[in-house]
Amino acid sequence: SRISSQGEVRMRVKSNQQIRSPYRPVCQLAASRSGNNRWIVFSLRLVRLVILYSDLEYDHWVLVESNFRIVSYCEQPFRMRAKIAGALVTTIPDMWVLFNSGREQFREIKYRSQLAEKRVVRQLQAQKTWCELKLAPHELFDEFRIRRNPQYIRRWKFILRVLAATHKTNLKPVSEKVSHLLRNGPMTLRQLEAHCSRAEQNLVRPAVF
Repeated sequence: SRISSQGEVRMRVKSNQQIRSPYRPVCQLAASRSGNNRWIVFSLRLVRLVILYSDLEYDHWVLVESNFRIVSYCEQPFRMRAKIAGALVTTIPDMWVLFNSGREQFREIKYRSQLAEKRVVRQLQAQKTWCELKLAPHELFDEFRIRRNPQYIRRWKFILRVLAATHKTNLKPVSEKVSHLLRNGPMTLRQLEAHCSRAEQNLVRPAVF
């Protein structure tokens, strides 16, 4: 770790280095997240399943998984404890992310309508207090920040589903064929698929993505 010019603690990240998260997700009981939609998705970046506890967390995950400046992350990474108004508050941030610059960030995902709730106010105060003591940046992401570009999220949801379904498939032969076909000029996905065998057609999109 090192201290940046902004006074933040940063991890050392080498180029092309696969970064392992120093954290592991904290398991939470379903009853503690009642009323929310649960999503279980496969992360190509982490090569494991990721559990998300609301539609908003799912949309945020799409932004994280598709952001190539983020080299590692962990959902529900650990329990933070901080004293707020004389009482000890325990809270779990929704995500820790690590950028290729070495910059770490803790994130909390909340709908704008939740921000006035007393429980949420204390939760955010505790997270910010803990992060200030540890010189770690903390960011709040609401639906307006996450869903600024709905079309981007929709497209990446499709791309990530396709890639997750074929992550163990050898795409090299199809990728080489696609590269050969594109030497003659740009082609649509449908045109590329038309030039492939039936067995190859289902692999054209993941090869391109």
